[in-house]
Parts: sequence; C-alpha cells; structure tokens
Amino acid sequence: MDPDLPYLDGFTVDLGVDENTIALRLQAGEADGVFEQFALSPEAVRQLQQDPNLRVTESVGPRIYYLALNNDGIFGNLDLRLAVAHAATRDFVTQFGDLAKPWNQLMSSTSVQSDPSGTTNYPTDAATAADYLASGGYDGTPVKIVYDVTDPYGSANATALKQDLEAVGFVVDLQGLQQSEFFSAIYDPTAFDISSTYWSADYPDAQDFFSTNFVCASIDILNIARFCDESIDEAFYATDAMPFGADRDAALRAVQQRWIDAVAGVPMMEITPKVILGPRVGDIPTLATYAPFDWKRAWLLAAGLALGIEPFLFARYATPRAVENRRSVSWHPLFEFRRGTSPLVARLAVDHPRFRMPPSESGLKGGGPGTGLMPETNAPHVFIVICESL
Repeated sequence: MDPDLPYLDGFTVDLGVDENTIALRLQAGEADGVFEQFALSPEAVRQLQQDPNLRVTESVGPRIYYLALNNDGIFGNLDLRLAVAHAATRDFVTQFGDLAKPWNQLMSSTSVQSDPSGTTNYPTDAATAADYLASGGYDGTPVKIVYDVTDPYGSANATALKQDLEAVGFVVDLQGLQQSEFFSAIYDPTAFDISSTYWSADYPDAQDFFSTNFVCASIDILNIARFCDESIDEAFYATDAMPFGADRDAALRAVQQRWIDAVAGVPMMEITPKVILGPRVGDIPTLATYAPFDWKRAWLLAAGLALGIEPFLFARYATPRAVENRRSVSWHPLFEFRRGTSPLVARLAVDHPRFRMPPSESGLKGGGPGTGLMPETNAPHVFIVICESL
C-alpha cells in the first residue's frame, strides 16, 4: 500500500441497467458514474451534459468504425471494394456532434503511430466509384448490408451507405438486426456483404488494431471481412521484432497504408465516448492499459476524506518487482497478457502466493489451444486472475 495515497474499501458495479434508469440514478445521486462508455445513447449523453451536478469527460480510448467488406462474396473483387470506398460519404457523422468525427485510418487518433495527414485514403467521388463498378463487372447482385439496430453509430453509417451505393449503381438490401442476430450474421460469410464494424483498442498502439482485425490468422475471429494478404501480414509481423521508436512507427504506418490501398477495411469515423461522473468522484481512469495512468489515482470525495481504490495491474506494463510487491484487499477481475509480455512477470502473476487462478482459466499454467500464454503467436490473450485478500 502506498501510504501517501487514499484507498477505497470497495466499489459496487451494477450490470444490465437500462439507459433511462442509468440517467435517473446519476441525476438523483444514486450512482457515481457510468464506466461503460457506450451504455448511453448520444441523446442521453447530451441530456446529462446539461446537468450541472455531473461531470462529462472524454474517454482516453476512442472507437473507430470501418466498413468490413466480405471477401468471401462479391467483394473478393478489389475493383468492387474500391467502388464502395469511393462511394461512401461521411456527412452523417455530424449528427453526433462532438462524440464523433470522420476518420481515415485503421487505428485511432490516440495510437502512437497515428498520422491522419500522412495517410492516403479514398476521395469520395461518385464517378470514380461508378468506373470501378463497371471495371469490376458488377452484375446487379444485391449487396446485403447488415447493421445492429441497437448501435446508433453503426445504424447511421449503414443507412447513409445504402444511399451512397445506390447512387453509383449498386442494388442494396439493407437489413437492421437485433444485436444477437447481428453478431451471428457477421460471423457467417453467407449472411452479409458489408457491415459497419468497430474496434476499441486496449492500449494506444497500432498493433492492437491490426493484429485483431486485418491479419489472415484472425479470419472468423475478428477479421470479419475475411481479407487476407500474407505479404502484408509478413511486413506487419516483422514489426514485432523492432524496438519501440520511430522506425517501428513508420513500418506500422506503411503496413496500414498497404491495407487501406487493398481495401481491407474502409475507415469511416472515430467515436470519442464520454464518461459521466457524479460529484463524489475525484478521478478514475477510463482505460487502465493506457499508460501512464496509475489506477491508484482513482478516488472519491466523501465527508471531507479522499478514498482511493487499489490499482488493477496489467502485466504488459508491470515489472517483476511490481508483481512481487502487489497488495490487495479485494479481488481484481482482469489481468491482461499480450505478446511480448515478460514470461517472468506472467509466471509471478500466476504462481505468486497472492494470486490464484480460477479453475476455468487454469490453462494458463498448463497451456493448451487458446488458453496458454503463447509469445510466439500474434493474437492477444486475456485471462482472469483472482487476487486473494491479504
């Protein structure tokens, strides 16, 4: 424990609360904040922004939306993908005010490598789109666009895209689905042609976006476009061996440009969600892995006393000493192990007497497909570790 910092005894998290109840509880002082940034619609956020007793701040982790064009169908044709890319407009983004902005990258603005002005994208041009439609041999097959009706951003994107594509000659079948149906559809290559999809990174680096959404190994996992170019993957994986710095950043930007040129995904908008805090909250991080935020800086104001909460520990940023000196008065739900994590840190986190693995996650010790800490792979792995009270 840091004697110079205050600590909380604990906190209460309510799950599955409907939007209206969230807003009413915040305004009545019955809740101290909303930590899931997308639990509230843009309309509800705007309403709560008017309450002088609430503080609305930006999350540190933006979400990017991009078009995933199913390469197992007609969009295996590059010219048809380019037709969509040049047809898509972004004027619809203005309806969300300061929550969203048009975007041209496959990573967020907070990524270390972000360089919007240095990224070449697809100018919106109906004539160019129509030319690619013709050169791609489009035969009038209806293009099925699916979207999640509970997602206001994806819904707006899909509705605008239908108009954009019809204006250049595509025939469009627009299908709004309930959330469970939507997530089933995008993992079925026969169920859709285009979907507006998104990614929010766990840490501010392009690797988080690229390794999950665009590499061949992520097809049917998170690469719902099923795009695969092994030569681009090779260039991407080569950055894993590079030290952090300007050379690695430049290499990752070059890889992104190759994916954009190949229309692996069409960047559309970036959402910067809001975190809403009540008057008792002094501070709280919105995404713990965005170093250098220290979870010990999360605290409340109560009866003239400052109370804080013991930090979550994320192994990617931990040192063996940090794990060795770990103390807690309650359990912490997430440890995150990613490629490049020190095996010593991972071993300490699992074998140290202050930590135990829940039975369902015991694969981290013994290994096994999809469960072990496998530094030679590129997919992120997340495990649950429970920290026993001292």
